[in-house]
Amino acid sequence: MQVQCPRCNKLLDASDQMAGQVVSCPSCGGQMQLPAAAGPAPAAPLPGAGPAGPGEPTKSCPYCGEQILAAAQKCRHCGSMLYGPGAGRSAAAPAPAAQGLNDGIKSIIFGGVGFVVCGLAGPVAIYYALRARQVESERTLGNIGLALGIIGLVIAVAQVLVIGGMIASGGH
Repeated sequence: MQVQCPRCNKLLDASDQMAGQVVSCPSCGGQMQLPAAAGPAPAAPLPGAGPAGPGEPTKSCPYCGEQILAAAQKCRHCGSMLYGPGAGRSAAAPAPAAQGLNDGIKSIIFGGVGFVVCGLAGPVAIYYALRARQVESERTLGNIGLALGIIGLVIAVAQVLVIGGMIASGGH
């Protein structure tokens, strides 16, 4: 079976024997529950169809656990898409790119501030960089932000050591 990681959207191949199990994404480390094994899927119901009638096969939603039609493409309870590019995300939730600045950009901004102005922004850059590196599309930005954040942190430590040395020596 092929599933999409709800965290990084990477397509993963899993054996049918792993159906229903919780697995970790090899790309981002996020955990997800694989869809339960189902026989051949019947024709998809019409959109807006009510609950399953007697004799219609059902399955548990891998995201909320509620019973849904076996042929469902979207959970009617939590709104999560079950297959395709939006799998694991609620249809009502915006895609990650639509949620403002991503963590990779934030890491570069804080890294630049830490490098140029105030080294104390370095740890914030490192935090966002580590988050960005977990998402494949932000990994490069995260690496740049991580480098800038580390340099900014080193500058901050050096400044503290120099100022501390000047104070200890009486300002000379």
